Amino acid sequence: MEYTNENRGKIQYHNRIKQVIDFTGLRIGTITPTDIDGYVDYHNKAAIVFEYKHKDATMSEGQRIALTRIVDNFQRAGKIAALFLCIHNQPPWEDIKGADAIVKEIYFNGRWWPGKGLTAKQQEEKFIAWADSVS
Repeated sequence: MEYTNENRGKIQYHNRIKQVIDFTGLRIGTITPTDIDGYVDYHNKAAIVFEYKHKDATMSEGQRIALTRIVDNFQRAGKIAALFLCIHNQPPWEDIKGADAIVKEIYFNGRWWPGKGLTAKQQEEKFIAWADSVS
């Protein structure tokens, strides 16, 4: 599939996205790599990290540490940054519509805040509008 403005954000190679990356062998002591489900860099002034979990799943402590440190480091570098922990209820055989998932928690300014029932898209728009207003 050719990459165009019309298909931005759409999975380009559906069969490839189903490939699991096995991080065995990349261990440093007890540390292993983690994945990031989504990332937006907004004009080099704001950053959003997205993590998606099924409504019954939890983020591991290691992943929580890694992702919050990424956000903290962006903020130390002078960017407005947040981590959105989004939940969904899709079965494994169906695609997750990232924009429609509900933001359960937001990590911002060194602490976790409860979500307010907004979708990832709504929360992203709100965060970007705020970032525009303060920069």
